[in-house]
Amino acid sequence: MSKKKQDDQIIKELEERLAKLKGTPPSLEELEERFAKLQDRPYIPTKKSGNEVDDLIEQLQSELKLEQKSKSLNDQKDQAIRDRLDKLREDSPITQKKTPIDLSFNDTKSIITDTIDAQADIASSYANRSTELEEKKALLHLAHNLTEARDIIRDIPPISKEYAPKLLDVIASWLGKIYEGIKKIASPAVNIIKEIGSSLVHSIKSLPHQSSKQQIKLKKLYRTYVDLKGIKPKIKEEFLKKHYERIDQLQTPKEIFVETAKITQSIRIAGKQKINTLKQQQIINRMKQQSPTAFINNNSFTPSNTPTNKAKSSKSNQR
Repeated sequence: MSKKKQDDQIIKELEERLAKLKGTPPSLEELEERFAKLQDRPYIPTKKSGNEVDDLIEQLQSELKLEQKSKSLNDQKDQAIRDRLDKLREDSPITQKKTPIDLSFNDTKSIITDTIDAQADIASSYANRSTELEEKKALLHLAHNLTEARDIIRDIPPISKEYAPKLLDVIASWLGKIYEGIKKIASPAVNIIKEIGSSLVHSIKSLPHQSSKQQIKLKKLYRTYVDLKGIKPKIKEEFLKKHYERIDQLQTPKEIFVETAKITQSIRIAGKQKINTLKQQQIINRMKQQSPTAFINNNSFTPSNTPTNKAKSSKSNQR
């Protein structure tokens, strides 16, 4: 078989495999089971003990273990932003020496699959937090399809340089179709995921071209990132200003593509941290409603940085 026929066959098989990801989402339980298999973890159906307060306390204990692991990182988040600002001041756009980015086919494929993996993780994290059935199903279906697409793209064999633009167009087009599954869902969390997906699709589409017009989308992703981090307004604005200056210096589609992948990974981390914080607060509020007395008697479950403990500490100090 000639190289041309081999490349045509690669693209045809890719389209056929990605086309199978379309369709109506199955039941929520089936989605959860499928997604667990894709992640190589056992599927454990959610069980209730019959006592909602006990369930909430058990869930809170689990969430607090997660909080303890990330607490030191959260305490230093403003300092991390300041350190990054200092680095940006040193590498100002005027003095910065730019090295042209040269990506091989495998480099491009690897960045795409890593970014899709991050997006699937973001979608599944928001799905687990969602209390709306349709939103939960749509996000889990998206996470499942993105994970499948990641594996399909990862399996693509090497292809001729002249066929790469056609292959990238197929990938971008089918990713866009996968994201249509959440088109009708409107919520702040889903809007973030739509934005991330749109940025990746457009950055892939622009790769074969000489110039890119994706700077605006990239700036939106940076604003999403700092909003999720919840940093102080003054630091936030300075951080964005410096990054916007840097983004304005990006000229080639490859630079935009790589930067889009980087900020998606940052959004993945910031989003999961915010979800953990919100889940803990949600559980605490529900415990207060279910059994205020039990909540007071079990205040060892209250995180050390909550207003309750701060107030108690200040009273003790006054004594």
